[in-house]
Parts: sequence; C-alpha cells; structure tokens
Amino acid sequence: MAEETARIQFYFGHIITTDWIDHSAIRGQVSLFNHVNYVVSLTRHYRGIYRSDVGRGTLFDPKTGEAHELLSTRLIVAGRGR
Repeated sequence: MAEETARIQFYFGHIITTDWIDHSAIRGQVSLFNHVNYVVSLTRHYRGIYRSDVGRGTLFDPKTGEAHELLSTRLIVAGRGR
C-alpha cells in the first residue's frame, strides 16, 4: 500500500492487483501476508480494446475470510509556472 512503510503496515492479508504499463502491457502483483511480493508480466504487447477496469485490486483477509476491493487513483501533478 502506498502509505505503508517497512515499520508501519495498516493491513494484514493477501493483496492482488493488476495495472497498465504505458497502455500496452498489463502487470499483475501479488503480496502474500503483505510481506512476500511478486510481480508478473501478464502481457507485454496488448492489442485489444483499452479497458479502464484493469487497474484494480483485492485485499483478502485470512482471519475473516473476507475480500475487499481496492481502489486505485491516478495522480497528475501540474508543472510549476515559470
């Protein structure tokens, strides 16, 4: 999670996400127990219709057995005027 550090973790569970890389490749990421992380290239040269729903994620809580959707955002920082 973006706001987490090595010393402070807000969630304990399994996280799986998918995301676009430059609108042409899809990457999957898995974090087991929010500690062991894997990154997998799902496709490198996607030629189908662009899908905005690829940038999604799910948090699975092994204690409760519940799954929660993770929301993603794109932050655009405007350049500074001169």
